[in-house]
Amino acid sequence: MKTKIALFILALCPMLLFGQRWFTIDSTSTRFSFQVIEKDGSLFINAGVMPSQNFLPITHIELIDADLVISYQTKGLKKGFDFDLRPMLLTKNGTLIKPNISSLKAQSSGPESGNKLIWMDIAENILFPNTDYTLVIEKILLGNIDCADTRPEFTIKQQWPHYLAAGAGIGLIGLGQVFRAQKEEAYNTYTSYWKDDLKGMEAKVYFDRAMDKETNMRNYTIAGLAILGADALVFVLRQLNIRQKQQMFDRYCVNKSSLSFDAQPLIEFGTPGVPGVAGVPGNPANLTLGSKFILKF
Repeated sequence: MKTKIALFILALCPMLLFGQRWFTIDSTSTRFSFQVIEKDGSLFINAGVMPSQNFLPITHIELIDADLVISYQTKGLKKGFDFDLRPMLLTKNGTLIKPNISSLKAQSSGPESGNKLIWMDIAENILFPNTDYTLVIEKILLGNIDCADTRPEFTIKQQWPHYLAAGAGIGLIGLGQVFRAQKEEAYNTYTSYWKDDLKGMEAKVYFDRAMDKETNMRNYTIAGLAILGADALVFVLRQLNIRQKQQMFDRYCVNKSSLSFDAQPLIEFGTPGVPGVAGVPGNPANLTLGSKFILKF
């Protein structure tokens, strides 16, 4: 009986798993111009000083062996959202190079530091020394709502399994009360046998029957209460989940004005002086200022 109870409760558990599907809420891109420099047979990147950024700030880019390592923070990412970073390389003649998925690798060790996106083997056949490039990083905000769909609702069709589960729980509790009445009847018969001095096998039969009914009463009542409790918990969690989705939908799909973009400086290289690169002594390159847009919310 206990095994059946456990299986019934476990059957409700998949309802707790709200299988997250991610959709694009908004996106923006950040551009970093840099130069590839050759020194002592190795390639280095001169990227200057990174501009301030509000959303998923890129903190550093460098070449390690043949890999382009992009360091970033998950600053600006609110709870309930996810993100995607898609790097691309823009050459001086306007060619846009996109990496294969297999050539990208992510490393993460915390929200404020240690997050890296690695474009593997980029220096093998893409980057050339003494050449200017622009790294374009598309930053995509992901949420579990689809702006192309209708506003999320907790419909009757979604609710009816909860009503069925509640009915099953109440039914089991009702069966428990039936066994409770049968237990009391058997126990009263047992005590009357003792009062009438009818002992022995006759009395024991009713005593065993009363104990059996008590066990059934306990099992069915516990099972019914457990199902009702689990069903109520899942129902509330689903309601809260839908409510959160509705709030996100209203803010990011209906009231798109809640998302704003801030114009911020973009560092671009002019005619370089003696380059200063991490691990390579020298002076910083001459810099000119452009502009970019960063997602702020």
